[in-house]
Amino acid sequence: PFGLHDTAGNLYEWVHDCYHRNYQGAPEDGSVWEGGDCSVRVVRGGAFRSPATSMRVENREKFPSNQGQYNVGIRLARDL
Repeated sequence: PFGLHDTAGNLYEWVHDCYHRNYQGAPEDGSVWEGGDCSVRVVRGGAFRSPATSMRVENREKFPSNQGQYNVGIRLARDL
């Protein structure tokens, strides 16, 4: 109803979580997962040059937190 569709695959999305190898000990309430290795941060999804198997929110990668990448961005969101 808001005209927003087909957004998967534009860019990997930075999330605020520090990187952890697995989900053991992850918050269950959706809050940010601090601790772990914060020199790398989590990105989710896939980008325009990623294989189709990456085009899902469950896809999780790590990128250095002090570097920009041409295929990584943020998604702005607002409560309605």
